[in-house]
Formats: sequence, C-alpha cells, structure tokens
Amino acid sequence: MKGSGIGGQAVMEGVMMKNGSKYAVAVRKPDGDIVVDTQKFKKTGEGIKLFDLPIFRGIIAFIDSLRLGVGTLMYSADLSTEEEEEEDKKKSPEAKKKEDTLVMTLTVIFAVILAIGIFMILPYYLSQLLKQVITSTILLTLCEGLIRIILFIGYIVAISCMKDIKRVFMYHGAEHKSINCVESGLELTVANVRKSSRRHKRCGTSFLLVVMLISIILFMFIRVETAWLRILLRLALIPVIAGISYEFIRLAGKSDSAFVNILSKPGLALQGLTTSEPDDSMIEVAIASVEAVFDWRKFLADYDKKATGKEKYDVLSEDGKTEKPAEDKADDKTDEETGSHGVSKTGNQNQKKAGNKDKGKQNNQKNKDNNKNKNNIKNRDNDDRNNSKNKENNENRDNEKNKDDNRNRDNLKNKDNKNRDDLKNKDNKGNRDNAGNKAVIDDTDDALDFTLEKIPASDKEVLNDTVQKAEKEVVRPAKFAGVREAIPVEDEEDDEILKALDQYFTRKNNSSEDK
Repeated sequence: MKGSGIGGQAVMEGVMMKNGSKYAVAVRKPDGDIVVDTQKFKKTGEGIKLFDLPIFRGIIAFIDSLRLGVGTLMYSADLSTEEEEEEDKKKSPEAKKKEDTLVMTLTVIFAVILAIGIFMILPYYLSQLLKQVITSTILLTLCEGLIRIILFIGYIVAISCMKDIKRVFMYHGAEHKSINCVESGLELTVANVRKSSRRHKRCGTSFLLVVMLISIILFMFIRVETAWLRILLRLALIPVIAGISYEFIRLAGKSDSAFVNILSKPGLALQGLTTSEPDDSMIEVAIASVEAVFDWRKFLADYDKKATGKEKYDVLSEDGKTEKPAEDKADDKTDEETGSHGVSKTGNQNQKKAGNKDKGKQNNQKNKDNNKNKNNIKNRDNDDRNNSKNKENNENRDNEKNKDDNRNRDNLKNKDNKNRDDLKNKDNKGNRDNAGNKAVIDDTDDALDFTLEKIPASDKEVLNDTVQKAEKEVVRPAKFAGVREAIPVEDEEDDEILKALDQYFTRKNNSSEDK
C-alpha cells in the first residue's frame, strides 16, 4: 500500500479531506444535494523552521487538527440542518464570520477543558484512592493510565448510542474506505470503496490511544509529592506526548514492517468502535471530498508505473483535461526544438511524421490481430460451451429414453406374468370342472374317491360315514341334505365339490330306483 498523504475527518452529514494546504468539506444537504466547499488552510507558525522538526511538528499538527476539525464540524452542522433563520440571513458576511470565529474559539476552549478534566484530572484522583493498597508510585501511575483508557473507551461507547453520532461514525468509515481505496491502487468508485477496509493506521482514534499509552510511560518520571504540582506537570507534558504520538502515527502510515504493524493493532481494533459501515450515499460524499483536493488518477498512474514500469493512466491537468506526463512533454519539446542526432528541425519533424505513420500502421495491425485473437478465443469458448450443453442435453435424452424403455419392459413383463397367471388359473379351474364332470358321468367308486380328495380333512369323517350308508341304501334328498349341512361353504372350490356330490348322489339315487 502506498501512502497518499491525504487525511480527513467525519463531520455532520459529510466528510472533510485535507491534502497539503488544501482542504474540502463535502456535506449532504437535507434536499439530497452534495455541497463541496474547498479552502486553503494556513498552518500555525508557517515559515518557522523549528516547527518542521520532529516532536515540534507534531505539536503544531495537533493544534491545527483542533482548529480545522472544530471549524469544519460547525460548518457542516449549519449545512446539514434546515434553512437559516431570518436573523442569520440579515447579518452581513463579516459579522457572521466574526461570530463563527468566536463560537469556534469558545468551543475549542470548552472541549479542551472538558477533556483535561475527564481524561487527566479524574483518572489521577481515582488512582490516588488506591494508595492505601498500592504504595509503589510506578504501579499507581500504571493504574492511572488504565483508568484513563477505560474512561476513554466508555466515553466512545456512550456517545455511539446517539443517533447523530452513529451517522458521524458511518461517515468516518466512508472517509477511511475512500482513502484505503486510493492507496490500494484502485479507482475511486463506489463499488471499490465499498469493499475497502474501514480501518486506517493514521486515524485520529489510533492517535488518541497512543497518546494515552505514551502518557503512562512519561508520567512515571514525575516524582514530586505535591498533588497540584503533579497535575501541573502532567498538563505541561501534553504537547510533548502529542508530538511523540504524532511521530509514531506518521511512521505507521509510511511503514509496512511487521513490528510497526503489531504496534498499530490496538489502535486499529479501537477503530471498530469509532467507524461503521457506510451506505452508498455516504460513500458518494466521501468521494466528492477526495476529488476536490486530490488527483487520484495521476496518483494511480504513478502507482502503476512504479509497480510495472508502464503508464496505465493519462495525467489529468487542473482543469480536468487529459494530458501527457511531464517527462513525456519535456522529451517532445526537446525533440521539437533541437532535433535528434544532429538532424535539422524540419527533417526531424518529417522523420517523426513518417515514424508516427509507420507506428500507426503497426498499431492498427496489432489491434486487428488482437481483435482477431479475442474473437477466436471468444468463438472457441462459445463452441466449447455449446458442445458441453449439447452433450449434457444428449445425456439427459438418453437417460430419459432408458428410463422409458425400462418402464415399458417392466410393464410388458408384468402384463405377461399376469396373463400367464390368468391362464394358469383358468386351466386349474377347467381341470377342476372336468374332474367334477368326470365324477358325475363316471358312476364308479374311483369317481367318488376323486371327489372325496377335494374335501377338507376336517369334513372327511362325516362324509365317509354318510357315503358308506349311501352305498348300502338308496339316498333320499332328506338324507343328502344332512350331508350338505355337514360341509362348510367357504369358497368357490367348496361349492364346486358340493355340486359334484349333489350330481353324484342324484345319479346314484336314480340308478337305485331304476334297479
């Protein structure tokens, strides 16, 4: 990741971006329009070389961030609310500017006093309550630092419950995402910003955490007995702590070493509380703010050139027109004025025209070849897809056909089995009928035996006695009725047997009467 040098902060319904001495505030108004205000920022102590040295530049950066942050926050609050009141409209621009300056100054003073009271004085007195248990000054200072960090985290969690602060944290996420998008070498679009990280090593949240950690170390060296003097020395060390913290954040933004990344982890984790995922409308505001102060297309062109050695983007001029990089324009100017290898200016121009013409032909031919190759590859891919699709369709048809054939074969097989069973049953029935008829027609003892074989064993004893009596004497219908009552009729087969016996005894009776 390459550092872009831009920084920013979230404001009410908007994002402020700063690049060098130029900053812009983009705010979404209640009617949905995005208003972008671009201004020059004059650094505190500008021109003083002492303020360019380490530590000192951090102190100045801390002061300037308070000035710029409060001012842009008030500006955004005015734009994000409804229309100005009638009294404000009547005021002249000069009077309104003086009033805003006064309000901003008072706000900064109040914020600083409040921060000192909550995060400096309160932790000190809370840690002094532990003196009865802890006698070591170093341990008491360590406890004071831990109390300060707990109060800071609790403060963030508490304000994050407010509706307006929740939206500020979402814009804070949009600010980080847009900067990470550019520094990752991606074009500044809503889609690319959306997938970028909402954590950044140069964030103010990380800066405040580093301030608290460094204060623990420095406060351990304060060895005075008077309470008010200890507090005074702590306040006096705040600029020094801010300067040291600034140098670390500055180093973290430029370095990708494993050691620096490990030290940056706590600050990145804490940003999970101060940033939230933005929606696309918030991302649009952040992009508008970045584009007002930063030429990301030129940055990406340099980014790609360093990575690959080739230009990927044309450089955009300040008026938004595309132009060649400065080094290419310088080379063209040199060739135009002095010629090349001692050739006159006119001859050089002719050579350049001819060369450009040949180069244009070569480029055209190259483009044709590239287009042809692309079309061939595209056609090949289409053929492969069509072949795969046809193959899949053929396999599906074959599978369906096989399923239908199997179903038809099973149906035919079942039908044949059913027909065979029907024929078998029919043959069996026919055989039984023939046997019964034979028993009736053939008036012999064998016919009687065949009939008796068809009768269930449980009924045979009763029938045998009756038949034996019938052999000896003429069987009358009344006698035969007793035989029929002795045989249970359970199915069709039993009924056939009874019919056969009925015919047998009737024939037997007729024969006896004839005799």
